[in-house]
Amino acid sequence: MTTSDAKATGFSSGEEDVPLCFSEWLKRRRQELDLTQEQLAQRASCSVFAVRKMEAGERRPSRQLAELLAIALEIPAENQPIFIQVARGERSVECLRAIILGHASLPVGEPRPAPGNLPRSLTPFIGREPELTALGQLLQDPQCSLITIVGPGGIGKTRLAIEAAQHVQDLFPDGIWFVPLAPLNSPTLIVPTIADAAGLKFSDPTNHQAQLLRYLHLNRALLVLDNAEHLLDGVGVFTEILNACPQVKLLVTSRERLNLLSEWVFEIRGLPVPTNDQMEQMEAFSSVSLFLQSARRVRAGFELCEEERRWVFKICRIMEGMPLGIELSAAWVGLLSCEEIAEEIERNLDFLTVSMRDLPERHRSMRATLDHSWKLLNDEEKLILSRLSVFQGPFRREAAEEICGANLAVLSSLRNKTLLDRTDQDCFSLHELVRQYAECRLVEDPSEQEQVIDRHAAYYVRCLAEWEEALNSSQQLETLNEIALMINNLRQGWRWMMVNGRFNYLKSDSFYARLSHRSALSLSLFYEMRVRSKEAVDLFTEVVMFLKAARAAFERSEDVSRFDSVLGTITAYLGWQQLYVYQHAKARENLEEAIKLLENDQSRLERAQAHSILAWIDFRQGKMQRSAELLKQTLDSYQEERNTWWYLESIICLAMVHVLSGNLSQCEALCQEGFRLITPGDLHSEFLLKKVDAYLYYFKKDYGKAKQLMQENLQLAYQYKNHRVIIANRLIDLCLVALATNRIEVAARYAQESVALLSEYGDLYDLNFAMLFLGKCFVAQSEVEAGRDQFRQVIKMGQTLGAFYMMYWGMVNIAQSYLVEGQTEKAIEIALLLKDCPVEYKLAQDDSNCLFADLQAILPKEQIEAFTKQANGKISADQAEAATLAYALEHETG
Repeated sequence: MTTSDAKATGFSSGEEDVPLCFSEWLKRRRQELDLTQEQLAQRASCSVFAVRKMEAGERRPSRQLAELLAIALEIPAENQPIFIQVARGERSVECLRAIILGHASLPVGEPRPAPGNLPRSLTPFIGREPELTALGQLLQDPQCSLITIVGPGGIGKTRLAIEAAQHVQDLFPDGIWFVPLAPLNSPTLIVPTIADAAGLKFSDPTNHQAQLLRYLHLNRALLVLDNAEHLLDGVGVFTEILNACPQVKLLVTSRERLNLLSEWVFEIRGLPVPTNDQMEQMEAFSSVSLFLQSARRVRAGFELCEEERRWVFKICRIMEGMPLGIELSAAWVGLLSCEEIAEEIERNLDFLTVSMRDLPERHRSMRATLDHSWKLLNDEEKLILSRLSVFQGPFRREAAEEICGANLAVLSSLRNKTLLDRTDQDCFSLHELVRQYAECRLVEDPSEQEQVIDRHAAYYVRCLAEWEEALNSSQQLETLNEIALMINNLRQGWRWMMVNGRFNYLKSDSFYARLSHRSALSLSLFYEMRVRSKEAVDLFTEVVMFLKAARAAFERSEDVSRFDSVLGTITAYLGWQQLYVYQHAKARENLEEAIKLLENDQSRLERAQAHSILAWIDFRQGKMQRSAELLKQTLDSYQEERNTWWYLESIICLAMVHVLSGNLSQCEALCQEGFRLITPGDLHSEFLLKKVDAYLYYFKKDYGKAKQLMQENLQLAYQYKNHRVIIANRLIDLCLVALATNRIEVAARYAQESVALLSEYGDLYDLNFAMLFLGKCFVAQSEVEAGRDQFRQVIKMGQTLGAFYMMYWGMVNIAQSYLVEGQTEKAIEIALLLKDCPVEYKLAQDDSNCLFADLQAILPKEQIEAFTKQANGKISADQAEAATLAYALEHETG
């Protein structure tokens, strides 16, 4: 792990050298001064509750409280302003590092540049000085949180927004994030796109918006949301961001106003154009300057000679100063004179004025420019440009060549004419306006359009199929990144292949059926590994519904088994993704249906996969024995099919089931086999297997070895794309070892960081464990009520997840907390409820055994017998679960 990695995540590999967030710094500084939370609260004239919330990272102090804290924490007077800025989230906590190391004063200096991803400008910014000044004033105005730069396509909204953002970077210490919305085809993708731009990696796939709001809540940041006009049905999320994140500002570009109450509309028009009597000074006008700059990129040394002046003037006038139109016009100076350019545009403009009256007035010159550019292309360039409109987002040269027949020479020509862009990821892309125009040209030939879409779908489905093996190899991370870059094309192609009548290929060739299986698996792995299961559920649901409706065409066909194999596989993968969005009942229903569809002999592998996923649901709900039985059924199938990866996945899951059921010898044998099979670079499997191995040593009470393995696994987390989630998970493991070795303060630190990370990024399943262990730490530190609050949250989440063992575990620890306080009768009341509940999860069983042992140790035998007689006698396991649930909801969770 590099130093920068550690700083980015807030942890290093060692527990004693943790780069600090402000909450941790505050706690350590208080401890350095030998102050309790109560003493610090008294010094700073605030409540103990406020101090606890700040040290837990759940609240930042107001400016007034930050000033009081600076004095209470004995910050030198000359450094108090810096402390206040850090406390308020306006500067990095690194500025406070010297204090924790014992120095007398803080380092003073200029703040580091704010983070962000603003695109780098490759050409000088021309003009717009008044607009920049006005936007700068609005961005500094505390009453103005949402600015919409409104104007027609090609007017320069995006470039102005980027330039304005660059001028105010010091106002947004937590970052300026550029969010391209043009490639999106649904408002539901707004939130994940903002998250991607801002560096948030989702972990709870059920509510991405809530995670994003938590992530941005305390940030002083600017979001530059580019091209929102086609997503107006979804702009309500902008209001949600502003309501939940008071220090965040939004700078939006759109062809239409958003019609939100909080919106400040900033309308822009074309660059200034000289009038007839200003031709002598025309070079001073930014529209002309832009034309000259663009022309010189095409023809080096281009100068505005006397013969060209009037024609350049005319071009700028026709374009009404529209930057994109001017740039596209200037791109042709290498082939045409300015007079020829002006005359062609003017003729085309007259045509549009006559024939396209339904276009807004301001769009007519844009259409003229694009029509003119199209007219001057040769036949091959026209054909290729129209075909390229099939791509959604970036695409590789190889894809353009195979799908569209575009060789490098044509691509280079289109790029030189500014109709095609080259991205930072060594890809090509079309400006959305150009893509839409080219698509209109493609639609003019329906047969050609259908063939291009078919080739596009076939290409990307094949890519997905080929990437299946790479996802299970040393190329896993690189492949995940490539899929993420191309996901719009991949999703579009796969959906077209499955939904738009292309399923008929199943009648002709079993090869394509296998292609469907492999491509669906790659998509499933991507969505699961990148915590984007909610998107997958929507996609797979649509495909499954369509295939079910289409099945009638195969009902009497000899190919029905092949069709059912594809339908069953995708239905199983739908259940897989539903597992991660906590739709456990639907997931189980789909998996059971998939197993029936996959009963034919040709679907042995796919049927085993469905059983494996079903077993994972049972595991997460604490049904250990049932999970183990299902997993054992799959192993023979995977061996016969020689599918090492799924065999390994089942071994890992079965090993986890055994270790958490207390069957250590079975677990150890499976771990040894797993380590022999694992492919170097398969981080997904390596994480899981090392976790199991660490728990094996933990239950053997070899805490040193367990801790070593957990810290090694933490190192792996820094290589993984969703490293924050995995770091939080590994910190939970380290917390468990720290509790076992009675290092309560260390355990509490791990637990608090895990809760903080998982509340922002994680899923409920992992958060449950983090909160339970944090509750244990609180009780051990005599903060019993705070501990019970955590256990109550565990009970609520356990109910949401359908995981009774988590509710049981929470109740065991609540009973233990009452016992610590001397409320013995309450502890016994809960213990009697729990005694008939069968729970297969060893960690919960161990806590339960400790509870009953403690009760027997402190109470006379007669008292225990008396309480036992008050129970209603032996009841069934289901009755015991129901009684425990009812008691928990009535007495402990409200």
